[in-house]
Amino acid sequence: MPRTEHRNTFLTLLALTAALAAAPACGGGGGAAKGNLFVAVTDTSGMPVADASVTTMPPSETLTTDTTGTVFFQKIAPGGYAVTATHPTAGAGRAAAQVKSDDVVNVSVRVTPVGGQVTGAGGSAGGAGVGGNGGNAAGAGGRGGASGGAANTGTAGALGGAGRGGSGGTVAGRGGAAGTGTAGRGGTGGSAGMGGNTGSGGSGTGTTIVLAALSKDSNGVNMSWTATPANAFATYRIYRNSAVINILQDSASVQYRDDTGQLGMSYTYRIGGVTASGQEIQSNTQTIVTGVYVDVASQIEAMMVDPKRPYIYGVDKVNNSLHFINLTTNTVEKSIFVGSSPVDLDINIQGTTLYVANFGSTQIATVDLETRAMTASIFVDTTVGTWDGNPYRIACTAGDTLVFTSMDQWNDLKLVNALTGAALHSTASIYTPDLAASPDGTRLYVAGSFDGVMRFDIVGNMLQQVDSSGQSGAAKVTVTRDGRYVFSSAQKLLANNLKSVVGTFSETILAVTSDGSLAVGARSIYDGNTFAVKRATPVLTSTMAISPDDSMLYLYDTTSSRIYLYRLK
Repeated sequence: MPRTEHRNTFLTLLALTAALAAAPACGGGGGAAKGNLFVAVTDTSGMPVADASVTTMPPSETLTTDTTGTVFFQKIAPGGYAVTATHPTAGAGRAAAQVKSDDVVNVSVRVTPVGGQVTGAGGSAGGAGVGGNGGNAAGAGGRGGASGGAANTGTAGALGGAGRGGSGGTVAGRGGAAGTGTAGRGGTGGSAGMGGNTGSGGSGTGTTIVLAALSKDSNGVNMSWTATPANAFATYRIYRNSAVINILQDSASVQYRDDTGQLGMSYTYRIGGVTASGQEIQSNTQTIVTGVYVDVASQIEAMMVDPKRPYIYGVDKVNNSLHFINLTTNTVEKSIFVGSSPVDLDINIQGTTLYVANFGSTQIATVDLETRAMTASIFVDTTVGTWDGNPYRIACTAGDTLVFTSMDQWNDLKLVNALTGAALHSTASIYTPDLAASPDGTRLYVAGSFDGVMRFDIVGNMLQQVDSSGQSGAAKVTVTRDGRYVFSSAQKLLANNLKSVVGTFSETILAVTSDGSLAVGARSIYDGNTFAVKRATPVLTSTMAISPDDSMLYLYDTTSSRIYLYRLK
């Protein structure tokens, strides 16, 4: 029966499928992931405010700002927070922050005075200091008066004049802060301004941080630096693209590893050293593009890893090609023509032959994996059964057989001889199916958008349905290499009892390790036993594969046409 006669019959069902696909997945997946919050408190003039009390809502803890006006909330629950800072004289302020898992979020809070007070006159400006060799020149700053009680804040003294550095001196005096006086009276004159920073160069003794050239591997960026003098700093701030991503409390630390970045991104790093008195000195910057990758320079529609050889095979629908990616050299070793619009591939149970489904024809290409050459194309009868259609999904099964199905609304499963293409059996009508065979090829698992997951056994060159999950909405199916579990869309099922749901993730699972202990979706990598998020998937993609030893995750990035290598263990 031609498939076009029935297309309009299922328009309503197709719309329902789209709605189901767009709906958020439900179930388990809660974890203990934590985030970090870096808060900088300033006054109305933009100066840091020390000794301010900082709290969050929802409550976490209460911290007091240091001399640089900052605090660092570590390992708090992800989510939205209202951050409040209060100071006895500088006032209060609030800002919103969104804390993310395994990340450091920066937020600034500006405090302003609360209430009114009688104004007191400010002191006069301090005179200019004179620096010695790299010395700390200090201007004499004024300090304004303030009234007590319910009166306005006094006018602050003017800034002290700039200190003139000697050899290597780069210093400047700063006016004193507003002073205190009695109610209704002006305050007293100002005190000396703050000393300038130690100069660098000349004959002065400089304090510096030098960040060395960065290095990288498949999972992160390594950095190291040299501080002069070695004991100059109490803590170190790690900056990535101008944002603080961590604070090292160990004054002896001179190296750091960042494995939270996204692969393929260009990042600029620098180190900020903070002295015991709260002064920060920043290093030079270094830039690097993250990730180790194979530059395919072409499209990959689907890919799989050879279980015996150091190769990834990728089909290119646009160029009608099969790419051989050598994992020893991390290069595309060769590309061959395999037919019209190749979209799927699988390796036979013996591990000798690769089969490629060509959606643009009625042919399935066969490729010898030792010679890495196409040996034949088998023609298949697409009209057998109820629904016709060219090969779109393919799975190799036992006894030199394979099963293919097309891509339309309803589709048949067609079992054929893998050597000749001769039709052996056809069964079922499944809506947009996906296929996966058991490790020994005796079972076929089929996911259908309206049918859930079904299991068919290969018996006497026939497909016999023996089990079903009884649930709808399954669009993807994956089987663990030990044969124990089936991952369908966002669920983990027992392979021997599809109605037994072991657990549910928060998104569709696209790749799993041999025993299912790790599961990977487009957005996150999950613990396959607890269903909790372990970390973000470092490249947002739906085209991926895991190495036979479960050590490496391969991620194809459609934007750059690269396959990124990401170490799992």
